[in-house]
Amino acid sequence: IRSDYYKMPDIDFFEKKIDENNIEIKGFEKINNVLIRADKDLLQQVLYNLLDNAVKFTPKDGEINIAAENDGKKTYVKIRNSGAGVSPEEMERISFENGKRLFGLD
Repeated sequence: IRSDYYKMPDIDFFEKKIDENNIEIKGFEKINNVLIRADKDLLQQVLYNLLDNAVKFTPKDGEINIAAENDGKKTYVKIRNSGAGVSPEEMERISFENGKRLFGLD
């Protein structure tokens, strides 16, 4: 991997919880290397947090969809799960600063 490319976090880190809850992961195998100019450590933390939350809040027998695409100007990473989602009221309580959660859901 070139130094200007970032590799998604290893999904195997979450394997035990995924297997225990029979969660299906879709799209991860389709992600190609995309150019992202960012602080690798902060990007790693943000993507780890998103994957961790997706696994944590996906119900048993649910699914997580992962996608990354580049439109030539920006790279978009999408992580969606079949969980209930976050209500507008809860969204107001969630804030991130430098890739770290300040307030959030437990």
